[in-house]
Amino acid sequence: MMNFTNPHAKKALKGHKKTLTIGLILLLAGVGLIVFSLIQAKKGIDNPKSFSEITHRGGHSGEIVTLNVTFIFDPFASRENSKKESYSFATDGEDYYIIRVTEKELEKLQNRIEDEGEIEITGVTRKISDDKLIEHACTFLNAKGIFPGKISKNNFKGYVGAFYLDYSKPTAFSMMFSSLSFLPFMAIAFMVIGLLVILAGYSNLKKFKKLGGVDGSEIARLDAEMNAPNALWLDDLQAYATSNHVIGLRKGVSSVKYEDILWFYMIQHMTNGIKDYRMLNYLDKTGVEKTLTTVPNRKNNEESVAGQINMLQQKIWENNNAVIIGYSPEIAAQMKAKAAELKAAARRNQ
Repeated sequence: MMNFTNPHAKKALKGHKKTLTIGLILLLAGVGLIVFSLIQAKKGIDNPKSFSEITHRGGHSGEIVTLNVTFIFDPFASRENSKKESYSFATDGEDYYIIRVTEKELEKLQNRIEDEGEIEITGVTRKISDDKLIEHACTFLNAKGIFPGKISKNNFKGYVGAFYLDYSKPTAFSMMFSSLSFLPFMAIAFMVIGLLVILAGYSNLKKFKKLGGVDGSEIARLDAEMNAPNALWLDDLQAYATSNHVIGLRKGVSSVKYEDILWFYMIQHMTNGIKDYRMLNYLDKTGVEKTLTTVPNRKNNEESVAGQINMLQQKIWENNNAVIIGYSPEIAAQMKAKAAELKAAARRNQ
């Protein structure tokens, strides 16, 4: 395939390749973070901490822990969900801990304790933050008389600790999001942004490749026009006005002959109410609206951009006196009807 020799086209092509490379780097960085997070989560599963130590010395929510249990009381509170989970007190013979477990699993654990005397359970630490749960736990402990004196919300954590054990069989994937804070979310962000950047870079490069055709003749024609002495380069717009074409280079290559432009206008694009860039659009003879180029909003070059847009519009007008230039709701409605008419005629001629 023939390549452009024009320096501005070559620079644009290089920029699109760079965009594609940046996207690939971001995507690979995201994949790398996911792999790292999974490895760290797997290490946590293979080397769980002691829930007893975390209760006494402190820890964090989302840590994988084990607890040796000699007795589990019947539930003192339940959680309304499809899993039919409940909260129970368990003891290792010395201290008392809250565990969250499904009714089915609770029965299995209690049966195992009856058979084995002491069992080891594994789960994930969760912070005790629900006042209702604390209230139910205090009522249970006071009714059982397990601790001397009255247990209240004020002294509860001194007896039971700040966490409960969520009895489950954690997987590396589930623990990746539970215990490694921002890393997995950063990884997902990198991957999503990377994919979007790759798609943008690939789309722009595809436009260059599409121009090549079988023999690269279209590239040769446009390249010759852009290199001609009378070609007008508009740097702020990243566009050329040549002898026969208007050529935009900001997003791939967008070219149109002057004679094929029915309507040319600028419109301001906004994101969340903020003006971010302007679009120079045109309606061609097939009834299709396309974007020639986009112009980022920058305060330091407003006058230059306005001047170059006027120069481009003047150039289009000089080469096509029938073109309609500018935007208004009335013109937009007129051109919409014209586009529909052109498309209908094209369908009839098929």
